[in-house]
Amino acid sequence: MYFKILIVFLLAMLLHICTRAQTGAENVVFELDEITVVPEYRFANDAEREEYSILKDDLYKIYPLLVLVEAEYERINDEMQLYDGKQRKKFLKWYKNYAKEHYMHHLSGLNPRQGRLFIKMISRQIGENPYDLIKEYLNGFHAAFWQLTSHMFKANLRTDYLPEENPMIEHIMVELEAGNQNNLSIYSLN
Repeated sequence: MYFKILIVFLLAMLLHICTRAQTGAENVVFELDEITVVPEYRFANDAEREEYSILKDDLYKIYPLLVLVEAEYERINDEMQLYDGKQRKKFLKWYKNYAKEHYMHHLSGLNPRQGRLFIKMISRQIGENPYDLIKEYLNGFHAAFWQLTSHMFKANLRTDYLPEENPMIEHIMVELEAGNQNNLSIYSLN
């Protein structure tokens, strides 16, 4: 964060000095895109370096899915405001089938470790854990069913993401989000 501010400040000062140095030149205004500078992660040992590498590979694989989940969550919330009562239930039933048809094949390519990470990262992207989302949009029975099912894969839908407990994950996500903001197209759902 501080690096970003420092770089932007230095660039602004340099541009200001250059434009002042030109004689007879009028004020020139430049708009700079935001640049996020992410320092390298410091590893305590080789085991931590290996763990980081595995996490990075997993997060690069699930990041496009997280972006998709976030976009669909916003879409559903916008649509839900248009309906009430039976229309809302009908829409949710339609959307459940739509999601199965269009997105399940992406999830089937995840291994159990990536699936557990995906569950945790949904909490980070949306701000609610998957259990609460299922309970809100479907009902408590569905939430309990999927919670029991997730336990077979040693996962927990009630997992809340806490950045301070996951420094490696947070570092990788900041890198991914910075790359996404800088319009790097390194992510794909293929």
